[in-house]
Amino acid sequence: MDSLEIEPTEFRSLVYSLVTNSLLYIGIPIYVFAFLFLGEEKQYHAMYLMFGYTLIAIFISIWLFIFNRNPRIPITKVILKADGIVVSSLTNEEYVERHEISNYKISGFLNKKIVINDSRNRTVKISYYLFKPEQRLIILDYLSSICADLTWST
Repeated sequence: MDSLEIEPTEFRSLVYSLVTNSLLYIGIPIYVFAFLFLGEEKQYHAMYLMFGYTLIAIFISIWLFIFNRNPRIPITKVILKADGIVVSSLTNEEYVERHEISNYKISGFLNKKIVINDSRNRTVKISYYLFKPEQRLIILDYLSSICADLTWST
């Protein structure tokens, strides 16, 4: 294998962004706060505001999906190479050489991540739900083959 580039689809990126950023990290905590700390009358006001916030978040996400076509910049990209793995996002790019990968795990409850640990105690995180199941399987098979090689050699 020379290199294999894996990118999520635009629609999957849109849904992932909407669910994680708008609802999971902002919406749910505000809903919980409103129900725990506000009186019954103010809970209705908070519900209306949060319903409006959710609709606005959905509208903005759909608007960006439809009208923000150029340039098409992938949010996250994973490149599997014979000598390592490259995980690049909009802001940074991380490269872990094959011989430095010590293990990997899938962690998280609602927002799962594939966490890759290397021999220098660095961690590289890949969003689990951002990729299609077939793409996740390719990434996990690649990591499993590396970790199987490590356990076989020790």
